[in-house]
Amino acid sequence: MSQFSSSKRLCRWAGLTPGNNESAGKMPQDGMFVVYGIYENNGMEQLWQQLLSDSRSGITFDLYEIGIILFDKKITKQDYIVNF
Repeated sequence: MSQFSSSKRLCRWAGLTPGNNESAGKMPQDGMFVVYGIYENNGMEQLWQQLLSDSRSGITFDLYEIGIILFDKKITKQDYIVNF
């Protein structure tokens, strides 16, 4: 997360939080977000947990090194941990 000073800035960059000129709820209905290093440090673990609990996230995949979030609200929310 060295490119971003906080998890809030990363979420804003990713479009997960509204900017000053936007209203909440403008997330595309079928977007995808990939997060690298979800267990790299405490900050990234907290960010991953925030993303999992966000009401806009649909299906998530925890691949240990990376996390994948699908924003498809037509599908029931489900969190998967993939061990390989």
